[in-house]
Amino acid sequence: MPVLGFKAQFEAPILAGTKRQTCRLERKDKRPHCKGGDIIDMVVGNRTPQRRVFARVHCAAYDPLTMWFGPDRSYCIGNAPEEAAHFRLDAFARADGFADWAALEEWFAAEHGCGPGSPFRGFLIRWYPPQVEAKPAPRLLTEADVVLDEARTLLAVRLPSERKRARR
Repeated sequence: MPVLGFKAQFEAPILAGTKRQTCRLERKDKRPHCKGGDIIDMVVGNRTPQRRVFARVHCAAYDPLTMWFGPDRSYCIGNAPEEAAHFRLDAFARADGFADWAALEEWFAAEHGCGPGSPFRGFLIRWYPPQVEAKPAPRLLTEADVVLDEARTLLAVRLPSERKRARR
C-alpha cells in the first residue's frame, strides 16, 4: 500500500478535507508514488519511531506537474505547457493546504529551492477526502478492568524458556 509522509502542519487540513492534493518530486528510482484508485496511508513522522498513520484515502489522480514562480507564476498539470494556468492560483494553493499562492511559493522556495527561473517539476497527487470513522465515547475503567490489565501484564512477562513451552 502506498504511503505519503507529511509534515505535522498538514495533518489537520487533510483530516478536515481542505487539503486534497500534494505535490511530490519524482522518486530517485523513477517509480510512481501511486496510481489512481490506490488506497494511500497518510503518515506523519515517516521513517522515525514516532511514525503514525493519521488517514487512509483513495487516490483520485496522479499527474505530471510543473509550477513556475516569480513573475511567471503559473502551474501546468499534465504535459501541455501551453495550457498552463495563470488564474486560480490561490484555489490551487488552498487545495494544497496553503492560504494562498504566495504562501505556497514561500514554502516551495524553502523546502525545494524553487523560485524565478527554477520551476518545480514533479507530480500532483489528488485524493478523495478521508472518511472519518466515528469513535465510541471512552469508557471509564472499573477496578475489575485494572486487575485484568495487571494480570495480562504479568502473564506477558515470561522467560524465554517459558515462551518456547507455551508455543508447543
